[in-house]
Amino acid sequence: MTLSTRVYLQMARATAAVLGTHELVESVWVRRSVAAGEVSFGRSDIDLAVAIRSVPASSRALTSLMNRYRALRIAFPLLGECLVYDSLDLRTWWSTDTYRASIDRRAALLLRGKETPIPVLPVEREHAAHRCAFWLDQYLPAAFRAGNVRNLRKFAVEMWNAYATAVGIIAEPAIRRSEAERLWRERGKAPSELGSSAVCFGILKELHDAVLPPCEMPIAGPLSLSVRWPPGFHQRTVVLIPSIASELPAEARRSDALIFTPEALRVYLEFVNPFAASALPLDPGIGAVSRDAWLRACRREGGSFRTRLPGFGSNDTQAAAGRIVSVREALEWLIKGERPPAMGAGNVNRILATPGSVSRFYREIYPRLREECTELWTALDGFADSTSCTRAASSFSAMPSQS
Repeated sequence: MTLSTRVYLQMARATAAVLGTHELVESVWVRRSVAAGEVSFGRSDIDLAVAIRSVPASSRALTSLMNRYRALRIAFPLLGECLVYDSLDLRTWWSTDTYRASIDRRAALLLRGKETPIPVLPVEREHAAHRCAFWLDQYLPAAFRAGNVRNLRKFAVEMWNAYATAVGIIAEPAIRRSEAERLWRERGKAPSELGSSAVCFGILKELHDAVLPPCEMPIAGPLSLSVRWPPGFHQRTVVLIPSIASELPAEARRSDALIFTPEALRVYLEFVNPFAASALPLDPGIGAVSRDAWLRACRREGGSFRTRLPGFGSNDTQAAAGRIVSVREALEWLIKGERPPAMGAGNVNRILATPGSVSRFYREIYPRLREECTELWTALDGFADSTSCTRAASSFSAMPSQS
């Protein structure tokens, strides 16, 4: 174990010791780079997860836990995202993201409390494809704007890891990026230089060509559209370029930009965000998504822990509300056997009216959102689809014990 990893673990354990005394908390574990022992001092974040008691948390108790975590982030600025799981998540979440479950089962490190079992499930191709393409939402555009070659290289390796799992090159994702890069160079055709957006878009094209029908609608030149982007309905500038080799237009450097090639957009809509298909004036050859894509997105975005991201990860209360409202409306159409259209104005306005204050969010919005999650999963458990997202785990393994 490197010195950097030991220092990060000490900070993580100190955080867990403070969080663990809260009335809601049952267990705390560290995940991602710290758990994998792959820390870059001063650059890596300490990402945690917390399991809270099975009784649904009151907004007051949850706000208290959030304030404690925020205070800890002042003491330890390297603290990053903290996912807060409740009993609904622990029943449903792992089967909706078998890719992440595979990594956490093998690498997450329990710091305090009782062990939390993670299902032993084969990694679903669709879940790996999601993990390959979700970088398009925020991470890739931000790294491109900043000219951050280090992050572009990191994202490329993460994307290849997910791509290789999706297409069967490897059965489970590598836990460490260094291992994923080694596998890429041994089993794939890794470019000599990995730190560019073109490399990332190239991986997405390979994934597209492996799992989706040919893209029948090439575009002649860059397109730029200003849209409200579901499920959070923030204003975004969507930039669509013809191919990997295309020069990115000036609009791609806007702070609200999302960047796609046709193939990347099709992968994104099918495996990450089908809700966005109705926001764009797209030819059906690009914009069509499957019924299974909708069901996967409803299960993933309807995760109970997503209602508790504000204050523990980002401060985006609108996205937290938008996910649940979007899933609820989409399910109403899916139950009728129809693909969901663009969201109705009433629900869009409900999302846009979400208080920006995290404290107000938990006081005024969260209790109802948590109730809606239970209602959503009652409906979702009635569906079956070809990806077997709701398959019950036949065996479980406990999270690794504290070392």
